[in-house]
Amino acid sequence: MNWVKFERSDMLRDRADTPEVSIWKKGTIAFTKAAEEQYGIKQYRYASLYFDPDTKKIGIKLTNDRSRPKDVFKITQGKSNLVITAPPFFKKFKLSTEKTKRYEVLEEDDMLVIKLAS
Repeated sequence: MNWVKFERSDMLRDRADTPEVSIWKKGTIAFTKAAEEQYGIKQYRYASLYFDPDTKKIGIKLTNDRSRPKDVFKITQGKSNLVITAPPFFKKFKLSTEKTKRYEVLEEDDMLVIKLAS
């Protein structure tokens, strides 16, 4: 016999070591384990979210300060990763969450940054 092995072209890149976030349909930001570890997210309880409409970037400033509760979102442990549930943020800036998407997360200045547009 002459067996030919099937290989998926869409699974070529290994995401295990890449710090990324997923933005889920319901307006939740979920961090990969690599992002959690690289940026020490577990040591924080809250996040302030920012949006730059010119560059289409989301900024995430991690904090343990809850002195201004209306300015922060709680970081919680989901089933398998840390998440920030933030539908009001996405609604305010009219950011689409119709489809779950994955983005690379980078560090700029003192924030984690998600670039929505390329």
